[in-house]
Amino acid sequence: MPQTLAQAIAQVESSGNPHAQRFESTAWAAQIASPGATWMQPAIGAITAIHACSHETAVQIACTSYGLYQEMGFNLWNPTGFTYHGDNVDFCSSPAAQGAAFQDFCSRNGIAWSAEELLGDPTKLLAFATAYNGPGNPQAYAARVRAALESAG
Repeated sequence: MPQTLAQAIAQVESSGNPHAQRFESTAWAAQIASPGATWMQPAIGAITAIHACSHETAVQIACTSYGLYQEMGFNLWNPTGFTYHGDNVDFCSSPAAQGAAFQDFCSRNGIAWSAEELLGDPTKLLAFATAYNGPGNPQAYAARVRAALESAG
């Protein structure tokens, strides 16, 4: 019996560790290359306020992924989308909040498919991989997700 999508992604992204945190250098490089880019600015403002930190620290928090599903900081503290109202320590201490953020991200991005749907439709699996993990080598990520979905866990 396949795992649920949330279980599979938690396994792929963090090996099931709700406290996992990973600095994402690709996001950091994109922000440094275009510091005035509007895609991250709303989150940086919210992060600065919620974490009571400098702009530079807020950029680092925005460019880090957190928890079971490795949600990006710029998604978690984005006032135009899902906004987690606690800080990153609180978020990593709350698997329930992490699950809500994962479901919200999938819904907002049109990728809230079941494990069965992804296993039965390679096009959906690739679309999920691209939307969830970014455009860099979605085939490899899709293969990891497929393997996790097929495992009995």
